[in-house]
Amino acid sequence: MRIFLLVFFLLSFQVKAQINDTEILDNMYEGCIGEIKRQGQNPIGPWYAYCGCFVSEVSQAWSVNDLIEFENNPNNRALANDFNKIVNHCVSQITKP
Repeated sequence: MRIFLLVFFLLSFQVKAQINDTEILDNMYEGCIGEIKRQGQNPIGPWYAYCGCFVSEVSQAWSVNDLIEFENNPNNRALANDFNKIVNHCVSQITKP
């Protein structure tokens, strides 16, 4: 019975990964916009929406540890798949007719 209660307790308090540190989120956004500018994307306006979408999606799907892991190991298959899904989602948001 104690094991059941312990497992129930642990599972009931699992928290979804999130990044809530505004400094990290600001840096992600500024880095995204900087990269878009370096690439010379034109018009640039829609890319501000893309970067906002990207930061929002990553902040809700990943933890700070996930972000660090992906930066250190971009070949991490699970995180790379998440990253590609986020990119595709955000691109679709700015390319709607």
